[in-house]
Amino acid sequence: MEDRTHKIAVVGTGVGGLTAAYLLQRLGGLTLFEKSPNAGGHATTVTLENGPDKGMTVDMGLSLFTEKGAPSVQRLASLLAVTLKDTQLSFGYHDEKSRLQYAGTGPNGLFAQRGNLFKPSFWGLASRMTGFFARAKADLRAGRLSGKTLGEYLEGTRIPQDFLYHHLFPLGAAFWLVSPKDMAEFSAETFVSFFQENGLKGLRSPSRFWMVEGG
Repeated sequence: MEDRTHKIAVVGTGVGGLTAAYLLQRLGGLTLFEKSPNAGGHATTVTLENGPDKGMTVDMGLSLFTEKGAPSVQRLASLLAVTLKDTQLSFGYHDEKSRLQYAGTGPNGLFAQRGNLFKPSFWGLASRMTGFFARAKADLRAGRLSGKTLGEYLEGTRIPQDFLYHHLFPLGAAFWLVSPKDMAEFSAETFVSFFQENGLKGLRSPSRFWMVEGG
């Protein structure tokens, strides 16, 4: 009789790899491969051992999700009896060279530097924070982002460089844990789709986010 037991290998023990391993384990023998000493990939929580914030826990990667953007994650948490809690997501920025800083926590955060109230250049930057995504989502629906990098797409938009380097690229880098300089090579379709699927508008999210309680 033919042995129908599967031999399964999962490479990488990030969130995706661990989820795949959990769901596939019932089908046969399973082996996990991971080059790092710890499982979890970038979705890991560490405790600060020194300094003024000693004892604080820090999530090393983005560990939030929305019901719309990742419904399977919520189902998996329910299956594993993992407690979730709702939270908020906002974006803060500080550039050491220009000293520019702002946050997506309402008008007070956006104009954390009160002098920006009187700078037309900052008002232009702020207006593009939502205007860009409205246009980009329309281009996504029309198929104009297909096969393009973010840099290639932006070349045809005439968007000022200060918006790219003081908002768009740092924003993307915060989500995908890469250098802001690398965002120009990122897939434009993936970038805009992510924001659309999760109800993000560029500065502050109106969507309800969830996270694992305790990190």
